Amino acid sequence: GNLQQALVCFEKRLVVAYELTDLSSKAAAYGELGTLHKALGNYEQAIAFFEQQLSLAKECSDRENEIEALSGLGIVNQKMGEYSKALRHHEEELRLATELRNQKSQARAYHNLGMTHELLGNYEQAIVCQEQNLNLASHMGDRLAKTQAYSCLGRTYHALENYPHAISFLKQGLAIAEVLKRTEDEARMRHRLGMSYLANKQLEAAQEE
Repeated sequence: GNLQQALVCFEKRLVVAYELTDLSSKAAAYGELGTLHKALGNYEQAIAFFEQQLSLAKECSDRENEIEALSGLGIVNQKMGEYSKALRHHEEELRLATELRNQKSQARAYHNLGMTHELLGNYEQAIVCQEQNLNLASHMGDRLAKTQAYSCLGRTYHALENYPHAISFLKQGLAIAEVLKRTEDEARMRHRLGMSYLANKQLEAAQEE
């Protein structure tokens, strides 16, 4: 059902994208198509649409659309295991977001970079990026972004076998997830917290999670 609705939406947006004459609007429409294909797991199609978005955005000097396209491309590169490409796209995403002083886009770019570094096993770089993400999210009062940053930091510190730090960050993320009623995030962090307690030989605490 949802897949069929998504495909109907895709067909409508495709018609709209071709008919639009304003380049910024056309770029945004291609970006929506890229996001839809990304969600459906159609990564090659997603890349094609994000590249069209990026090209149009550059043509009309629309930095916001450039940032969106670079973010989308980097995330798809991550999912396809093309981490070097993902890093290049997210570094450019961060550069543009910083130039525009767009804190929300900066925070997302740091998150994306942190995720890519984590996947590459560059844990120290991942921590630096997620700490920047956390600082920006705190400054903006973005609790969802803070939860994601705490979760990533907890996971990365666990990978580094620094279990006390992992536990500290996961507990902070869990507290926010509970307030926001983010049940999936809450379940995921409880699982990670239990694993960190277990690795830290805190068996009673692990059983509680």
